[in-house]
Amino acid sequence: MSDEEGGTNAPNDGVQRSRWRSITVEPPAGSDAPPPASTGQEAPPRATAAPQAPPSASTGLGPTEAVSGAGGAEPLEPASAQLAEGHIAARYHHFEAELADRPAVVWGLGWREFTRLLKTWWMILLLLTSWFFTVLVPVLVILTMAAFNPSFEYSVQSQIDFYNYMLPFLMIFAALVGARLVTRDLADRAIHLYLARPLTRADYVTGRLITLALVFLLVAVIPNLLYFFFQNLALGQEPIWYLKHLWVVGGILLHGAFYLAFFSLLALFFSTMSNKGYWTVTGVFVTVMLSEMVSNIAYFTLQQDKENHAAFFLSITRNLENLGYAIYRLEGPFDPSQFPWAGSLAILLTIMGGCLAAVLYRLSTLEVSR
Repeated sequence: MSDEEGGTNAPNDGVQRSRWRSITVEPPAGSDAPPPASTGQEAPPRATAAPQAPPSASTGLGPTEAVSGAGGAEPLEPASAQLAEGHIAARYHHFEAELADRPAVVWGLGWREFTRLLKTWWMILLLLTSWFFTVLVPVLVILTMAAFNPSFEYSVQSQIDFYNYMLPFLMIFAALVGARLVTRDLADRAIHLYLARPLTRADYVTGRLITLALVFLLVAVIPNLLYFFFQNLALGQEPIWYLKHLWVVGGILLHGAFYLAFFSLLALFFSTMSNKGYWTVTGVFVTVMLSEMVSNIAYFTLQQDKENHAAFFLSITRNLENLGYAIYRLEGPFDPSQFPWAGSLAILLTIMGGCLAAVLYRLSTLEVSR
């Protein structure tokens, strides 16, 4: 029977090759081993391999060439897979991976989310709107007052009033940004992926707090610093004046840190308690506005012959404002015997500590496979 009838092609070099590789064990020449005994039954059909790619031009071997040896056949990787791996290795041969320590990983978790927020249209629109009303408009007002009243002078209390003026924007950013942090991770179960890494729950919470802190730094603290600089520039202050009032800059940063920490933890608390974003928005607004309402009701109810400032302990914004007067060492509108700043500090720390403890407890109930 010819080679063509047998389904093989014989090259000129006398080496028989085919697309369907098989190895048949034959008794060696001159051996006394008898041929396999006939059982009278028809041998089962031999399995044939699936057709594969033609032999390589460089080696003449197929992509799944079998190498015979003492241990039998050992298949090689397909040539196409080797070629793909070669392309990948060539593409990333300049890449040098560096294992970051835990603080760098936690910072990266917060920074990446912050930069992602800055690329959204609604975040850009809210930032431009808030800066317009909190920086540009107040400076224009200062210029107008200075033009019509030459005796107008700078007052440190304006820095305290600035944060009170920023309160609606703080609530908006806390609600909208907080609604997209842990709430989203709980809804799409990405929280399990984060916690499956070598990160603790405290690391995850710290990363999310970094995102919120950067947002409020951009929304409230930096605008207050700009307001301090531009209003005094409009009043014609000399550079030496700024050097003598660096303590005001420190007060802006310290007072802003309390606003930043409180609204960050408040937003993170409501974001963790539910996987629905609207609950975070509702929770932030209701908490702040309800505290104001209850404080005002208690103030008018408890006062008899004289004012009772102890009712202001029920107000979140009044407690934050009271800390501002203590930081700048100013005499505020509150009676320190009835509404001391130490009491305000204790109440705010208690609320923030309770929010943080609730967030960590909620995350501890999640089952994570490592």
